[in-house]
Parts: sequence; structure tokens; C-alpha cells
Amino acid sequence: MSKAIGSEIESKPARVYDLGLTGLPLAERKGINLPTPENLQRVADDAAVKRFVESKTANVSPDVLGRSWGVSREFVLFVQRLEATVIEQGREIEWLKSQSYGTTGPHMRDVERRG
Repeated sequence: MSKAIGSEIESKPARVYDLGLTGLPLAERKGINLPTPENLQRVADDAAVKRFVESKTANVSPDVLGRSWGVSREFVLFVQRLEATVIEQGREIEWLKSQSYGTTGPHMRDVERRG
């Protein structure tokens, strides 16, 4: 006889299929952005930086920038890629700094501590 799909889940204890997200506060879960004043300001600042950067170099052709700067088109393309990489890494560094795991990392969350 065949079992109904999903019936085996109800027979298992809750810890078997726990995703591990229940222990984290809502604000610290990955992908969740609560509308706090700090988060709203951060999103607005990121958007302003992105608009500024796009208005400076991204919407201008490399040929026009090369002529105005007096450099080759390849150099302008290189500078644009470099600038995008620096901005992306800056955002990643800010995100990593915003993560607070206390004195130990998340990999040590379930490790037993002895006096």
C-alpha cells in the first residue's frame, strides 16, 4: 500500500526537519529587512549612491569619457569595472560588519560550553 505524500513528515519529531531559523530574531534572519528608521535610511543611502555613480559614468559611453579624460576606451572600461567592484565589495563589508554574532560565530551556536 502506498503512503500519502507528506504523511511521513507528521510522524517525525519537530527537530528532524527544523530549518534552524526559529532561533534567530526576525531582524537577523537573512533576506528579511524590517522597516526600521535605520534600515529605511540605509536603503535610501544605497539608492542615492547608486544613482550618483550611475549618473557619473555608467550612462556615459566609454568613447565619450575616453575623449574627455584623454585616455583610451579600454582604460575607461577597466575603470568602470573596477569602480563597480569596489562599490560591491564596500556593500558586502558593510553587511558583514552589521552582522552581530556576539563573541563567537554562528557555527558555534549549538556547541556545549563548559565552565
